[in-house]
Amino acid sequence: MKRAIYFLTLALSFAVNTFGQINFDWAKSMGGTSYDQANAITTDAQGNVYTTGNFYGTPDFDPGPSTYTLGSLGGIFISKLDANGNFVWAKDINGAIHNTGLSIAVDAAGNVYTTGHFKSTSDFDPGAGTFTIATLGDADIFISKLDASGNFIWAKSIGGAGIDEGNDIDVDASGDVFIAGYYSGVVDFDPGVGSFNLTSAGNYDAFVFSLNAAGNFMWAKSFGGTGYDIATSIKLDALGNIHTTGSFETTSDFDPNIAVFNLISAGGYDIFILKLNPSGNLIWAKGIGGTSYENTSAIALDVSGNIYTTGNFQLAAIDFDPGPGVFIVNPGVGYDVFISKLDAAGNFVWAKAFNGPGNELGMSIATDNAGGVYTTGNFTGTLDLDPGVGTYTITALANDDVFISKLDAVEILYGLNQLKEQVIIMVQEFVLMLWEMY
Repeated sequence: MKRAIYFLTLALSFAVNTFGQINFDWAKSMGGTSYDQANAITTDAQGNVYTTGNFYGTPDFDPGPSTYTLGSLGGIFISKLDANGNFVWAKDINGAIHNTGLSIAVDAAGNVYTTGHFKSTSDFDPGAGTFTIATLGDADIFISKLDASGNFIWAKSIGGAGIDEGNDIDVDASGDVFIAGYYSGVVDFDPGVGSFNLTSAGNYDAFVFSLNAAGNFMWAKSFGGTGYDIATSIKLDALGNIHTTGSFETTSDFDPNIAVFNLISAGGYDIFILKLNPSGNLIWAKGIGGTSYENTSAIALDVSGNIYTTGNFQLAAIDFDPGPGVFIVNPGVGYDVFISKLDAAGNFVWAKAFNGPGNELGMSIATDNAGGVYTTGNFTGTLDLDPGVGTYTITALANDDVFISKLDAVEILYGLNQLKEQVIIMVQEFVLMLWEMY
């Protein structure tokens, strides 16, 4: 089955039902006759667009009239388009087709950082040279750095005997790199000649670790208990504080040092929101959950340091106030979307939910400088996008459709029947720079 990669608006033929106003800029696609998937997208100060994911076969990575294919027959790709959607370059990490790029970031100099996992010996130099790294286990974490022209600078790997995943990456003003994800067993987080072993307390533990701009180890921290603890998203504030979110179960210790700061799940998987200082030391940790299963997909910050998360919950009511107060949000049917806001100190501000009779997933979240909060994800059936006492119901035209919401202004994209699995580029990384929103 052909699966092309669609950028941002996915297709020109989508109907847009506007409750606010949105101005279309452009849409691009790239792909081939096989399986091609984009997992993450970001932009730089000039509006260039960077994407990573995985491909199979020989897709065309130039969305224009020309053709640009990569030398390998599958693996991880990294692509760059300019602010108008024109092709600049595409690179591949040559290895197994099951290797995957999951997150991408760009620093002030235009250097491109990618993380994800790889499952066999892979060449991380996309140029004429070679830089081969072998895996230690079933899946290892990689971190790759290219310059603004796509030339290889360095690559590092982290892993042990089990499954280890780099889910998200961010970079600070100095070019220091921060990665969040999960690991199992004993893992050496120093990719250099030294060693810095961490041992998971349970099946998976969450981690945050940092490398400097040269790829040298700075520090690593882990969090967890005897169950499954996974970090899904990471963001830095202007002071270099680190915010990460994910899911945990049973009792998990979120102080990465000698002290103990336990969060106890109410049942199933609960949500954690964690704030560390620039050295990786605990500032605070908060847990949110109910008696069923709750997951976060993404975290965002506004200019005041307020913290926003989105994800999904199901079946049971949730108390979204992690403090002594109570703020109950009730579920609909299946999976429902939530949006939560805490202040910079981790105090509850508000929480909202989008309910419907089907399954709804909140996949990514972003803020603008005016205080707007944008969420995107996918839904089935119908969905009420007014989290207040009113209703603003939309209906999916296919099995899975995309929604984009701004609190007090809603935009909906329809018509994703044949493209439903390709929603991932839209719903996992939401970039405001290519939309003019009012």
